[in-house]
Amino acid sequence: MYTVVCFGDTNTWGYNNKDGSRLSYDSRWTGILEKELGSEFRVIEEGLPGRATTEDPVESGKNAKEQIAPCLESHSPIDFWVMMLGQPDLKKRFSLTAYDIAMGIEELVKAVKRSDAGPAGKSPELLLISPVQVGLIEGSVMERWFPAEGTYERSAQLPALYREIADRYNVDFLEASSVAKTASDAIHIDNESHLPLAKAIAEIIQRRLKNL
Repeated sequence: MYTVVCFGDTNTWGYNNKDGSRLSYDSRWTGILEKELGSEFRVIEEGLPGRATTEDPVESGKNAKEQIAPCLESHSPIDFWVMMLGQPDLKKRFSLTAYDIAMGIEELVKAVKRSDAGPAGKSPELLLISPVQVGLIEGSVMERWFPAEGTYERSAQLPALYREIADRYNVDFLEASSVAKTASDAIHIDNESHLPLAKAIAEIIQRRLKNL
C-alpha cells in the first residue's frame, strides 16, 4: 500500500466554485486521484482553505511552514508528497512578490526533502504543483481579497519559478494551468478541471513509481 499526501489550500480542499461549498469526495481531484491510482494507493487530503506559505496577519492557523513538519510526521511513512500552494499568498494583505512566494515554497520543499517521513527513514517523493493562473479579478467576487492590479502578472511568474525550484531539488513538477482551467471567480480551479488535474498527477506518480 502506497501513501500519497496532498498538501495544499482551498484548491486541494475541493472548493465548489458554484456555491462555495465543498465538492463531494468523488468530484474533487484528491478523490479522483485515489480512484485513478487504484487499490494499492491511499490518498490523504491535507487541504486547508487559506493556507499560505507564511503567517497570515488576519487568519490564524494557516501557516504552511508551521504545519508541514507535524503533517509529515503524523502521516509517515509517506511515499508521495503532492504540494500545491501559493494562491492565497497573492492576497492584498500579504503584499508578496512572485519571488517572495517562490522563496516560501522553496522552504517547504526543503522541509520535505530533509525529513525522514518516507519509507525506510528517507524523504518522500515530491510533486510540486504551481497553482492555476489567476483570471480577471476586477469585478469578480474575489476582488475584495486579491488586488485587481498586478495579481495576474504575479501569478503568471509562478510556474517558471516553481519549475526552477523543482529542478534544483530534483523533484517532479506540474503546472496546474497546463491541464486545469480557472473558475469564473478568477482564483479557484474550475469544477470540471478536477478530473484532468487528477489524471495528470496520477500519471506523474505512476511514472515516478516505475523509476524507484
